[in-house]
Amino acid sequence: MASVGAALGVGSGADMTTLLNNLMKAENVPLVALQTKEAAEQTKITAYGTLSSALSAFRDAYAAVDETKFNTAKATSSDTTVATVTGKLGASSGNLSLKVHNLATEAKVASARVVDSDGNAATSTSTVGVGTMTFTLGKATQSPAGFEPDTEKESFTINIGSDQASLAGIRDAVNAQGRGVTAAIVNDGTGARLVFSSTKTGEQSNFKIETSGPANGDGPGLAQFAYDPAQPGPAASSPSQLTFGVNASITLDGMDISSPNNVLTDTIDGLNITLLKGGVTDGVTASTTITVSQDNAGAKAAVTTLATAYNTLLATTKRLSLSVPQDPGSTAARTDGPLSGDATIRSLMNQIKAAITAPMEGATAPYSSLGAIGMEFQKDGTLKLNETRFDEAMAADRTAVTKLFTKVPNGEGSEGITTAIASLVTPMIADGGQVKSRIDSLTTVTKQLQAQQTSMSARLVQIEARYRAQFTALDQMLTSMTSTSTFLSQQIDAMASLR
Repeated sequence: MASVGAALGVGSGADMTTLLNNLMKAENVPLVALQTKEAAEQTKITAYGTLSSALSAFRDAYAAVDETKFNTAKATSSDTTVATVTGKLGASSGNLSLKVHNLATEAKVASARVVDSDGNAATSTSTVGVGTMTFTLGKATQSPAGFEPDTEKESFTINIGSDQASLAGIRDAVNAQGRGVTAAIVNDGTGARLVFSSTKTGEQSNFKIETSGPANGDGPGLAQFAYDPAQPGPAASSPSQLTFGVNASITLDGMDISSPNNVLTDTIDGLNITLLKGGVTDGVTASTTITVSQDNAGAKAAVTTLATAYNTLLATTKRLSLSVPQDPGSTAARTDGPLSGDATIRSLMNQIKAAITAPMEGATAPYSSLGAIGMEFQKDGTLKLNETRFDEAMAADRTAVTKLFTKVPNGEGSEGITTAIASLVTPMIADGGQVKSRIDSLTTVTKQLQAQQTSMSARLVQIEARYRAQFTALDQMLTSMTSTSTFLSQQIDAMASLR
C-alpha cells in the first residue's frame, strides 16, 4: 500500500492523516488482490516443478530396471581357499567340479651379486655400467631349456647412460618403460641384486635380456644382467630364473583348461572364478565344487523398486492435489493442496496407472503384464509386489518374466514394460508436454499480474498525491475559517462588554 507520508491536519486540528490512510487502504484493495493472485500462481508453478521432479524420478526408476536384473546367478565355492566364484548375467544353474593343478605365475629373474667397477659388491648408488638392455617377452621352458619369443609383442630396448649407470638408475629406467617387466633391488646379505619380474602371469610372461656396452673397470658392466632362458649361465655369475611364467592348469567338469590368468572371466558363461590355490597336498589335487543357482533376490528387489517409485509419485500427487471438504458456511481457511481440482495431474496419473496395468505386446502368456507377476494395486491406491505370486511366476517361466523387462524384447521398435512406461513419462515433462506447458502458462499469467501491479502501484502514487493536495487545501481552508471564527468571537465578546 502506498505511504501517506507527512501528517496532515496540523493547522486545523482535524485528523486528516487517519482519513487519508483509510482512503488509501480502500484504493489498495485491487492491488492486494493482484498480489494474492500472483502468490497463488507462484505456488502452482512451484507445485508443478515438484511434480516434474517426481515424474522424472519415477521415470528414471523404471528405466533402470531391465533384463540384467533377472539373469543374475548366485554362485558358491565349497572350498574358498581353492577358488572363489561370483555369478553374473547369463549363468546357468548346476554344479561344476573344479580341480586346480597349478596357479598361473609370473616370471622372475634375479641377477647374481652385482659387481661395481672395482670388482666389489655394488650398492644401489655404485656405478655398474653403461650401454643398452633389450627385453624380449615370450614362452620359456625349463626342461629342456628353451625360449620362444612372443611374436605379438615387440622387444624394447633401454639406453643406460652415465646418469643411469647405478643399480638404482637401471631399476628406475626399466620401471619407467611400463612394457611388462619391472625391476627391484634386493639385498640377500651377500650383496645387492636386481630382480626382474613380469607384470603379468602366464607362459608368455617370460623374458630374455640382451645387453651391450663396455666392461666397467674390473666389473663386467651391463653384461652381468644378460639372461637367456634357453642358455642359462653359471648361477654364481649369471642371472637365474627364480620362477617361470606358467599358465594356470585346471580341470573343470573333466575338461582340461589352461589360462594365463588366475581370474577366469570367460571360461564359463556368467561366472567369474578366482583361483587361489593349486597343486597336490597329501596326494590330493586342490579341488572345489561350484554351485550355481538362479538369484531371485535381485530380481525381486528390482521389481519392488518399481512399486516404491510409483507410491512415492502417488504420495506427491496426492499432497499437491489434496482437496479438504468444508462444512457449508465455514469461515476457516482452506487447507487444499496447490493443485486441488487441477485436471492435468489427474490425467497424468490415469495415463501412468493404465500403462502399469496394460499387457505388453508380444509377451508370453500368462505373464504378459506386471499384474500377472504379482504387482497389485491396494485399496489406498498404492502398488505392492505380492512376493509369493512373483516367486511362483519366476519358478514357472523365468524367461517369460524376464521378457517383460527386456528393453527390446521383440526386435527393433519394441519396448519392455518398464521402458514403455519411462517413454510415456518423458514427453510429459519435456518442452511442450503437459507439465511444462502448464508451468509456461502459469509463468505468463504471473508476468501479466506483475505488470498490472507495477501499473497500479504507479497509479496509487498519483492518487495519494491528489488526495494529499486536496487535504492540504482543505486543511488550509479550515485553518483560515477557524482564525476568522476566533476573530469574530473576540469582536462579539468585546461589543458585549461595552453595553
